[in-house]
Amino acid sequence: MSMDSKRCLATLFGMMYVVLLLQKVSGEQEPPVLNPMFIPPNLAIGDMTELSCTIKRGNLPITFKWYHNNHPVSDTQKYKITNSKIGSQFLIEKIMASDIGNYTCKASNVYGEDSKTESVIIEGKV
Repeated sequence: MSMDSKRCLATLFGMMYVVLLLQKVSGEQEPPVLNPMFIPPNLAIGDMTELSCTIKRGNLPITFKWYHNNHPVSDTQKYKITNSKIGSQFLIEKIMASDIGNYTCKASNVYGEDSKTESVIIEGKV
């Protein structure tokens, strides 16, 4: 191993140590904080809609879970859930009367959790 590669290796490990040390000293151990969710107004039976749950801040990795009227919801033919590192999208492909209610997105990491709830309201006859 040449002197340059040893110096680069030492610098790399030195930088990693400094970054980890700074993270520990600065207290960057944050639970997730969610942005507000938005549900479009004027939804009707048969419409489709997507709820978006995104992180404002918090340490990764973050796990997302969805609830409808406090009951866990998973990815099915009717509901499509797509997760990324910083967010989760919940698609209702065809709104039915049974979809009316409160939808909650819960985000969690090793430091804590946050959740946001919004209501799907249908206009007109149900």
